[in-house]
Amino acid sequence: MMLHRALFVAVTTTTTVSAFVPLSARAASFRASTAFRLLATTTTTAATTSTPTQQAQELPTFTSEQEYLDYLETVSDLPAGFATGTADGLFVPPEAPAMGKLGIRGTVIHLTEGPTENWAACFTKNKFPGAPITVGRSRLANGGPLHALVINNKVSNVCSGGDGVADSEMVCQAVAEALDLPGGAETVLPSSTGVIGWRLPAKELSQDVVPKAV
Repeated sequence: MMLHRALFVAVTTTTTVSAFVPLSARAASFRASTAFRLLATTTTTAATTSTPTQQAQELPTFTSEQEYLDYLETVSDLPAGFATGTADGLFVPPEAPAMGKLGIRGTVIHLTEGPTENWAACFTKNKFPGAPITVGRSRLANGGPLHALVINNKVSNVCSGGDGVADSEMVCQAVAEALDLPGGAETVLPSSTGVIGWRLPAKELSQDVVPKAV
C-alpha cells in the first residue's frame, strides 16, 4: 500500500482540520527548551504487528532560534505522494467594512499519485458545526475518494448568515478545476478557521488564493 493511500483527518473544533497524517506514516513530536534542546519521539509501525512502537531519539542542541528553524527545514519534507501550497489574498468583510482589506491565507494539500478511498475523519460533536464540517461529514458518508484538502484562516464559515455550504463547495470546485481533478469538487475536503459570524469570502479564495496555492 502506498504511503498516502491511508489517511486520517481529525476535526476537533467547529471547523478546523487539526491533523492530517498518513495512517501508516512516521510521525514525530518535539519540545524545545530554552536552549533549543529537543527530544523527539518517533512513532513507527512494526511490520509484524499493528501496534505502534515508540523510539526516543536525542536531537542536536541549537545555539539560536534561526539555527533551530534551519534544522527544521532539513527534516520537514512531506511523505512521497503529497504536495502542498499556500497563498495569501485580500478581502473586505461585509460585516465590518470599516476594517478595510484584511489578509486571508489558503493552503491546498494534494495527493499527487491519485485519489484514495482509504481515508477517515473524526469530526467535532459541537451542536452548531461550521459549514466545512457539514460538507466533510457528507463526503465521508458518501464513501467517495479523497484527492485534496483546502484550508483557510481568518473566517471560520460558522453561523455566517449566508449559504456556508455553497461557499465551501465553491472553494472546493476551484481546487478541483485548478488541479484538474477527475473526481471534481466531491474529492476535495474543505476546512476553515477564524472569525465566527462572518461569511466566507469564497469568491476571493476561489479566484485569487487557490490558483496561486496549487
